[in-house]
Amino acid sequence: SKDMSLVDLTNATGRHPACLFHATDNAILANAQVFDIAGVGPDYPDPPGGRVVRNAYGQITGIVTDQAAEVLRLVMPRPTAPELAALFRTAADTAAACGITMLCDPSVSPDDLPALEQLAREKKKLPVRIQGALSGNWRDIQPLLARGPVNLSGGRIEIGSVSMPLDGGFNTGGAILYRPYEDERFNAGVPAPSPEELQSRVEAVSAAGFSAWILATGDRAIDLAVQALEAASSGGSFQSAMPRVIGGDLIPPDAVERLRGTGVPLTILPGRWSASRAWLKQRLGQREPDAYNWKALAAAGVSLRLGSGAPMARPNPVRDFTDAVTTPNGLSREQALAALTGAVELKAGGRADFTILSGDIMKIEDGDLASVLPVLTIVDGEVVFERPGNP
Repeated sequence: SKDMSLVDLTNATGRHPACLFHATDNAILANAQVFDIAGVGPDYPDPPGGRVVRNAYGQITGIVTDQAAEVLRLVMPRPTAPELAALFRTAADTAAACGITMLCDPSVSPDDLPALEQLAREKKKLPVRIQGALSGNWRDIQPLLARGPVNLSGGRIEIGSVSMPLDGGFNTGGAILYRPYEDERFNAGVPAPSPEELQSRVEAVSAAGFSAWILATGDRAIDLAVQALEAASSGGSFQSAMPRVIGGDLIPPDAVERLRGTGVPLTILPGRWSASRAWLKQRLGQREPDAYNWKALAAAGVSLRLGSGAPMARPNPVRDFTDAVTTPNGLSREQALAALTGAVELKAGGRADFTILSGDIMKIEDGDLASVLPVLTIVDGEVVFERPGNP
């Protein structure tokens, strides 16, 4: 139940530590035992990028959102390296079956690296590429910057980025807004980092040869990201690795041209629009038409990429393409295809990574796009997935 609380879960689980994860992975409901183990009490401050949700009396409800969830994750048992390697392989197999040739994971913990190294040693290659960004406590990431980007399995696995989440989602009330949520008049999102701190981290990451992946959803978070990128780019910080912004669900009109001026690409997540459209107006009120305005971004010349936003929705490039072109302020099919593929052309000497679909998504009617399925997924010229029954 959406109204389940810490008390309910504690009564149901007794003295056993227990957590329930939201489908979007943006929120965790935990029982009293987990909060005790994590040392999170009534006076615990909200960390940057997250909230420990409290009721009107200041009591912890049992829900933590966005980056605050990391506080509880730290005390949870972690899978072993072999178990984690098996999970990565399952994710890669699933991606190949969905017609995906590269998985971009913005949440690679430093503790995940041994599992990825094990995968690289295995005789059986991963079916798809993994491009990951280190995520977690900045203190744990800093020592890894000196080692430089990680390149494993002949380039099939690359960890050459660092994730910098600024805020959370509209669903959790974690997206940082200039004005409070329509249905939460005393909440305008999680605590915001300073532009100076963000700029400093972008510059440190870029100097080490890594790309900064800035995750920003709300209008104020996007503004913070653009401010930091403008300041960092003025010093030539992007020479070794271009950053990217991921999300951009509600971009202030004056930030669009400024984002284009930085040259930094924006990865949009159409699955968020389809998942939120039933309740978005309730949350944003009159700002709803300004959300997911990809048409304005494309018209301004912002470099766009297209991602799935998993685990909010199962990875499905055709569905993401469909959402990108059917939203009220969506892209043209040509723009969506360029964003989906990175505008990469198949040519002699290039990577032979591509997917063959069961229908032509550039010509088929909108209502029939959902019937299009991946038939073959090919990576490095090798078939890594073939749909059963394919002639």
